[in-house]
Amino acid sequence: MRFLVWLVVVGSMLGTLYAEPLLKVSKEQDKVLRQAHKFGEPYDLSWSLMAIVWKESRAGKWNINLQDPSVCPFMININTAIRRTDLKDTSFNRNVLAQELIDDFRLCSAHAVTELTYWRAKYGNNWRAIWSSYNGGYNNSSRRAQEYAQDIVDIIKRLKVIYKDLL
Repeated sequence: MRFLVWLVVVGSMLGTLYAEPLLKVSKEQDKVLRQAHKFGEPYDLSWSLMAIVWKESRAGKWNINLQDPSVCPFMININTAIRRTDLKDTSFNRNVLAQELIDDFRLCSAHAVTELTYWRAKYGNNWRAIWSSYNGGYNNSSRRAQEYAQDIVDIIKRLKVIYKDLL
């Protein structure tokens, strides 16, 4: 019985990790979340885009990850993005594209939609596989990618409570 009580308490505490920050959304973050939702509507990706933009950048708060490297609110991998364009893969073109992705939310969103639809074509409506692949690519069975997919599930649940007006 104690274990069950502990499990419920810990589970509710872990849930607040995503709920609390979502309760403190700035006007700018709210705008990014709503734009992500709207951009995703024609593709049935609204909630996925909202959750990903929150998970990846806290809705535009952090737009650069030098480790990947990835940029913009959806953290588009610059190497993947350059391959999807007709630009020659040079450091200058990677820098230019990175800046364009940061400056242009629609371009950034379009790349996120392209990535998600690529994985949806591969996995159908297996959303966990799609989300884990968005993060892990073909290494979608890694622990990190699986945890990412679970985070997206949890974030979507919270978003649907907070953004009831979008349902």
